[in-house]
Amino acid sequence: MEIKLHKQATTTPKIRAEIQAAPAHITDTALAERFGVSDMTIRRWRHRDDVYDRPHTRHNLKATLNHEQEEVLIAAREFLRLGLDDLLVVAREFLHPTLSRAALHRMLKRRQVPTLAQLAKRDQEGKKETPKPFRDYEPGYLHIDIKYLPQMPDETQRRYLYVAIDRATRWVYLELRSSQAASDAEAFFHRVVEKAPFKVQKVLTDNGKSFTDRFTSGGERKPTGQHPFDQACAEHHVEHRLIRPGHPQTNGMVERFNGRISDVLATRRYVSGEDLEQTLKRYCWLYNHHIPQKALKHQAPISAMKDWQNRRPELFTKRVINHPGPDTYKGKMPVDLVEVDYEAALRWFIEAANGGDKISASNVAQMFYDGDGVSQDEEKVFEWMSKIEGLPYGNPMDGFSGLAKVYEEGIGTDIDLVQAYKYYDLLSPGSAPDKARLEEQMTPEQIREAIRLSREWQEEHNIFVPSYYGLEYQEDGSFQ
Repeated sequence: MEIKLHKQATTTPKIRAEIQAAPAHITDTALAERFGVSDMTIRRWRHRDDVYDRPHTRHNLKATLNHEQEEVLIAAREFLRLGLDDLLVVAREFLHPTLSRAALHRMLKRRQVPTLAQLAKRDQEGKKETPKPFRDYEPGYLHIDIKYLPQMPDETQRRYLYVAIDRATRWVYLELRSSQAASDAEAFFHRVVEKAPFKVQKVLTDNGKSFTDRFTSGGERKPTGQHPFDQACAEHHVEHRLIRPGHPQTNGMVERFNGRISDVLATRRYVSGEDLEQTLKRYCWLYNHHIPQKALKHQAPISAMKDWQNRRPELFTKRVINHPGPDTYKGKMPVDLVEVDYEAALRWFIEAANGGDKISASNVAQMFYDGDGVSQDEEKVFEWMSKIEGLPYGNPMDGFSGLAKVYEEGIGTDIDLVQAYKYYDLLSPGSAPDKARLEEQMTPEQIREAIRLSREWQEEHNIFVPSYYGLEYQEDGSFQ
């Protein structure tokens, strides 16, 4: 136990306890002679309830101004924005004629009164207009932009990232191209229309030469409509809108996604252009399928599109599904075209899964979990889910969210929080809430073991998520 005594203390806590325990018939003088201290020391400790030294500081603060005077000066500082010298003149004139400058400064510091600079900053923050949120739109309003990419060691020139994002669902499509010429922008737009599961109705771009002929060497003019990108929009009956000059924030939705891409680029070193391209495509897939968006009520873009399709099927040209596949029909949605046949579905899923398709194996497990056409069987769920990681066809991380759930809830196997945390970590950053939930139930040793297993998987497959480098996903979309 740590004991703190004053430098000039002549007694210890043990001696003080003996003084307090001494019988009342023993005089103070006798105790003083016994312990070799003064009578005053005996009188101080004999009637106390404890044996510890008390602080020698004042019990009350001796200030020049009383509380009411301090409140008046603080109000004058905040409303009149008076500096220290001007405030001192006011104080001497109306409150305290002999108040010193140092005493006034100490009072302001003690009461944590903001400085004039802090008050001015607070005023400016109060005047800032709150950004207006985008009003509700239906799927089909795209923002398109181009981002410069760093040149890779095996490349002779830098490439450009073309990004399209839907305003309503936050669905993203991207491509890497060798230039930002109008012909590349036109080709990219054709690909967006082909890939989007909904009807593209409007497109918003900046005023770059890739998208418009609005600006020439002679200055600004009305777009002629003859630009290749404008002609591509007209071909697909899409309205092309341009942002106001000098207002890039109008296209802020795609700019924020480009900021996410910058964070991804900063997480690791890329050895080739192919390495960079595959990383960006994997992130795009992860963003669309697994990263919940606050603006979408904490849903991923694919889930939001499903909701829209249930409510407004006429807006869509393809059935929204959670994985890539043969889904290219157009026209009316295929509702009630065939009868539901779970036995046939299970047979085809099992055949595809035995052929190596990850998603089909996941669907088989889901059917056993839901009891669709078969008896619910948790052991079968675990059997098929555990096969997914070893199958060759599909995204390397397909099925990881299901595997994490199986291990977390003990579906068909024992609960294993280490394995569950491992798979959630591999799904970063969209699984940050899931990892936080597990951490409340795990020991530090278990968390370290799960992270070690996750790192081993990433190094073995040469696929890295931001957490590998110690970066954690933040609510604003950045990594810190």
